[in-house]
Amino acid sequence: MSGTWTTVGRAGITTTGAWALAVTPVYNSYYRGTYLGASGLLGNSSANALVRVANKVAIKLNKNNITLGTTVVFSGAVAPNKKGQYVYLQALIAGKWKNVRYVKLTTTSLYAFAWKPTSRVDYKFRVVKPADTLNYTGVSPVLTLV
Repeated sequence: MSGTWTTVGRAGITTTGAWALAVTPVYNSYYRGTYLGASGLLGNSSANALVRVANKVAIKLNKNNITLGTTVVFSGAVAPNKKGQYVYLQALIAGKWKNVRYVKLTTTSLYAFAWKPTSRVDYKFRVVKPADTLNYTGVSPVLTLV
């Protein structure tokens, strides 16, 4: 790890020395607690702690309302770049999310799925990027196709 540390907040300390600070990282980030010291007390820092975040999955649909037999295209991107890894198009079927398609991400971490409905019902879809060694599972917002 390299770089400089940035103060992201200040926490109060209990009489037992416990402290807590809520953070909302956008990227995987290392955090540590630092006590600057006081009269007669030396300062000290905790061990570094890595906080991992989920993959961010964006989704869009070229048409939300279609006639039966029309093909729609789901597209989007995953961040950070996960080129060559897989994402899964899932449909909500009988109350459970089921994989209906999968595709490998492009070199710029983009994806596209073509899908043609087979019955006249409202469908709910999402795209999932499974966890990897760096990030947790990412799930797109849910889209409804009518």
